[in-house]
Amino acid sequence: MLFGFLKREVWLHFPFQDLVFWYRYLLLWVTRPSYRKAKWHVFFNGWWLMMLIRHIGETLGLISRPKAAALREQLERCDEKVQELGRPKLHTTINAKGLHLQRFSYEVKKPRGAIIAMHGYASHFRFCFLTLPGQKYDGSWIQKLNFEGFSVYAYDHQGHGLSDAWQDVRCNCESFDDLVDDAAVVLNDVRTTVGGSVPVFMMALSMGGNVAAQAAAGAAGRMLDGIVLLSPMLDMTIMKAANRPFMPLLPIASRIAPHLAIGSRPVHIDEVHVEIVLDPLFYTGLSRARIGLEVMLAVDSAMSKASSIRCPVLLVHSHKDGIVAPDGSKTFLQKVSSEKADFVVADEMYHHLPNEKGNEKTYEHVLHFLLAHTPPRDTT
Repeated sequence: MLFGFLKREVWLHFPFQDLVFWYRYLLLWVTRPSYRKAKWHVFFNGWWLMMLIRHIGETLGLISRPKAAALREQLERCDEKVQELGRPKLHTTINAKGLHLQRFSYEVKKPRGAIIAMHGYASHFRFCFLTLPGQKYDGSWIQKLNFEGFSVYAYDHQGHGLSDAWQDVRCNCESFDDLVDDAAVVLNDVRTTVGGSVPVFMMALSMGGNVAAQAAAGAAGRMLDGIVLLSPMLDMTIMKAANRPFMPLLPIASRIAPHLAIGSRPVHIDEVHVEIVLDPLFYTGLSRARIGLEVMLAVDSAMSKASSIRCPVLLVHSHKDGIVAPDGSKTFLQKVSSEKADFVVADEMYHHLPNEKGNEKTYEHVLHFLLAHTPPRDTT
């Protein structure tokens, strides 16, 4: 009975660790003029206070949201919002666990290729791949790829965005393998939709990059013609350092209280993270014990499977990335069996490569890779 209580409750851990982080951040601002000068706008516009309040509220379960099904229905009824999104086909796929995955299909006539877009941890498709602010289709990578003749098929991972969640707890999963299985289901559906002659790629950011890498290494990889990994989650050194006191507790916490909020990640103050506060679908609370352990194991799993990847690979990472270190990306690329595997350095950026300032240069690298592995577009 006690274990059942622990597994269901999501507010058991008060974020003392994060209060310490915010105290240190405020102390730096007060005591160091150079730091204060660089960050003055962050404090005077109230961003830091909003972030702290929301962060604690979501962690403790004091800030909630409607069920994913209600949010999906709300989006479909809002014609103005759907128009801002570029009028994609909105539909859902039911995965092996019976969860509805929200999908967004941006199809073009006679596509030269199809791309499955996969977002990162705590986020959702629209935040990662549409333009900020506002999450609009106009000017986004999705619009540009459509213009070049690529159909784009995206979805929200389970527990994220508008997709259902395991035991109705946001930003958690029973197993990381479930995310990989979901990707395989979507890939199979896209392959069926476009047919066998149209090249299919995965374009994935951060945690989604790990999911894509493992999917490409599995049986589903035979249906892929290439993968684009953007700041992929292939090294957890930074996260382990940020959560060092809690690392020994993860295995047992994951087992007896999988929804326990226990882990945090570094905060990088920029325009993208200001948008995070304004987005009710972006999870800002502490990481749950189960997914915290699963992502650690997922890095080792992706590395061990890397040699099974034979399709072309493009990997883009910044040495300034303070969330996922690029060292793992370099090691991973050395392990793959692909004849074509390229690494692009994006040091003018941070982590959210598709919509940070300067993303146009990164997009050109991605487009060059895609065009090199697809036939000319049929315009007849």
